[in-house]
Amino acid sequence: MFFFNRFDSKVLCWAVLFSAMTASCAVQTEPTTLGERSARAAVDKAALLGGQEEIVKPVSLYEAIARAVKYNSDQKVALMEQAVAYGVADSAGMDMLPQLAAGGGFSARSNRLAVSAKSAADGSQTLENSYIEDKTVRGANLQIVYNVLDFGISYVSAKQASDRRYVSEEIRRKSIQQIVHEVRTVFWKAAAAQRVSQDLAVLIGAVRVNVGDPAEKTADQLKEQKKLLNALQSLSEMRNDILTAKAQLAALMNLPPSTDFSLDIPVDMDKPHIVKDLGQIDLEQFALVNRPELRINDYEARIAAAEAKKEILRLFPGIEFSAGVNYNSNSYLKNKNWADAGIGVTWNLMNLFSRPQAIKVAKSKEELERMRRLAMTMAVMSQVNIAYLQLRQNAEAFEIADSLDKVNDGLWQKSFEDKNQTGKQRRETLIVAVERLVAHLKRDFAYADYKGAESALFVALGVDPLPRFPAKAGIFAIAETLQDNLSRNAPRGFKDVSYD
Repeated sequence: MFFFNRFDSKVLCWAVLFSAMTASCAVQTEPTTLGERSARAAVDKAALLGGQEEIVKPVSLYEAIARAVKYNSDQKVALMEQAVAYGVADSAGMDMLPQLAAGGGFSARSNRLAVSAKSAADGSQTLENSYIEDKTVRGANLQIVYNVLDFGISYVSAKQASDRRYVSEEIRRKSIQQIVHEVRTVFWKAAAAQRVSQDLAVLIGAVRVNVGDPAEKTADQLKEQKKLLNALQSLSEMRNDILTAKAQLAALMNLPPSTDFSLDIPVDMDKPHIVKDLGQIDLEQFALVNRPELRINDYEARIAAAEAKKEILRLFPGIEFSAGVNYNSNSYLKNKNWADAGIGVTWNLMNLFSRPQAIKVAKSKEELERMRRLAMTMAVMSQVNIAYLQLRQNAEAFEIADSLDKVNDGLWQKSFEDKNQTGKQRRETLIVAVERLVAHLKRDFAYADYKGAESALFVALGVDPLPRFPAKAGIFAIAETLQDNLSRNAPRGFKDVSYD
């Protein structure tokens, strides 16, 4: 009966254990609810759009850039990545410190630990049963361990983490350059759209009134109506460009889509300064020194070289120094407190066979980074030359569009010389007005393309539009710094600027 009771107890214990294991494997979560997703959307929108300085006046070019740099969500991500890289670099240096371990514990037995001894010769007992430990024992220790090999590897890893911090800075530089380029490109198009928005609405209404019914008209009347419809089509396409440009600018500045704002249009729109020749400036050399991508390649090469050093270090044995203090409450010990020290050597002999291949791979990665840098060098040189040619081409295109705008403006003014116009003449004057507005917008868009090409050249050269600034800096302080830096560097001052 006793045997079966013990057997039943064992079976019951195993059954309980198996049920617990089965239940743990069957655990699953519930899908998110509509309420949870709605709450998450509200929190994200508040975090994304909250805490921004209000727009209190027409937005200037530099304020628009400042808002994008400070509030754009992609910029916030890049800034956080840089902060994380800084934290990793700071913590990597702590790995070079020795290990300091503290321990302690309590143990208890149902009876005291006792020992006895027998003679090896005849098996007779030479030591009577003797207690050597209390029923309950408390112990504590403090050990410091220093491994020379681990220190060397940690030192190289800390240098790699520092280089990765610099990589994050270059990624941040590139991110700022790109967002500034996008804002500059879109701002000028939005400014061009704003300049014609009121005239555009008036003309669309006037053309629709004069289009009329195409039924039962002469050939001349149909041709006249076709001109009006073509004019209306051109005006509708212009309106689409206007709405798109302003929406894109609002998105870059991280403004809600419904935000109503106007732009402070620079005088450059009417008195442009066009530059087609940058003189004797060595643009390629400037770009090769300042482009973030090439600087990143420099640091990646250093990281790859350091990785090869780490693999070489792993070939050597590890020398470990240790020292510590100890305490044990066992009353049978003569010395309850003691200190110890030691030195040891560990060597994984398999590393002699596996590390050479790892070193070879690390060296190959180092060579790969060199090849990437060469490929990027060629790409940068090509981008600089293409951007420069695009700048000159857009400058010439603007000059043509500007001349055409002046001609259309003259024709429009001539159309009002005859005060007593017939209905047909008024419709022809309306078509001339449409052509004048279209030419004016194309002229402003051509200027926006020129400014976009100038900004693209900035990006190709690696020009820093904004030096380091405090994260809590205000919009107008950032805008002032931007204006000073961009106006000082564009487009002839590249050779006078240092970015280190």
